[in-house]
Amino acid sequence: SHFTMWYEKAAQDMAPEYNVLNFGIGGSNAYFWDSNLELLSGLKNAPKHIILQINGNISAGDVEGNQAIMQSVMTKLHEMFPTTEIVYMSRFNTVAYFAESWKVDYTSYSNSIMKEWIETNNIENDKYIDVTHFVYDKNATSGNYYTEGYGYMKTNIWLGDKLHLNDEGHKLLAAAIKEAMSK
Repeated sequence: SHFTMWYEKAAQDMAPEYNVLNFGIGGSNAYFWDSNLELLSGLKNAPKHIILQINGNISAGDVEGNQAIMQSVMTKLHEMFPTTEIVYMSRFNTVAYFAESWKVDYTSYSNSIMKEWIETNNIENDKYIDVTHFVYDKNATSGNYYTEGYGYMKTNIWLGDKLHLNDEGHKLLAAAIKEAMSK
């Protein structure tokens, strides 16, 4: 839903570096995309990049199984678009995740599994980008939401639900994506 709620402004926030077609579908997860990738078959031209951030709608349980489905999605995308760079964008914590601390741990673990899989398989046109840092203020010395290695979470970039980004949060996400993609 992060991308769904960014639907109207993603193109503006990512310009001029990227021409964006936002396929964010709120409430979707890796299982949805693994079964419904044909939704992308109507594209007339292969995109230059596909940036994935899936499985944000998480539940406790089979972490490795969830990751296997995400890896399946990436593999199927390569079959559909062999010249497209498939970019897995790290998941990031939200203020709401801190109410259930296992979600904070899951996010870190999930990111590490995907990063390792992409680096180990060394598939041409696969890339992992870590944008986790954009939700944190590395200069803050206090706050309510702390993650080792990142610092205290910014609290002014969220909507009232503390789960979804506001306009400022989306601008910071765009800047983090652009920075990571340039490396």
